[in-house]
Amino acid sequence: MSWRSGDQGRISVMLAICLSGLLAVIGVAADASGQVRTVMYADSVAAEAARAAGQAIDVDHTAQTGEHRVDPLAAEQAAHAYLDAAGVTGQVSFNPDFTEITVTAEAIYQPRILSLFGLAATTVTGSHTAALVAD
Repeated sequence: MSWRSGDQGRISVMLAICLSGLLAVIGVAADASGQVRTVMYADSVAAEAARAAGQAIDVDHTAQTGEHRVDPLAAEQAAHAYLDAAGVTGQVSFNPDFTEITVTAEAIYQPRILSLFGLAATTVTGSHTAALVAD
């Protein structure tokens, strides 16, 4: 069997094009799931930081009025301590009567495969609100 000189190397070009397309599809799937995991992590960290902030009860106010609310300074410090320990940044906010704490956590996702194609890191956010419950 003899090879025609005009066909040499054509399969290599086609294989290279198909493999780069396949790598892009695998990259989209892998990096999309990685970004979803990072969003879930940010949500989880926000929930736990809000829970930690909710533990900072304003004891003096509760003793004087019987109303439960958080100490905003201590609650914000507790939430930021949790966010820092988790390696994310975020914001803490309160409703006007200090009975609900909302924490928004921001995490950075660095693509693993699509970074080869020039996709940069993405900041994702997660948010959670914790409400005081008085029984």
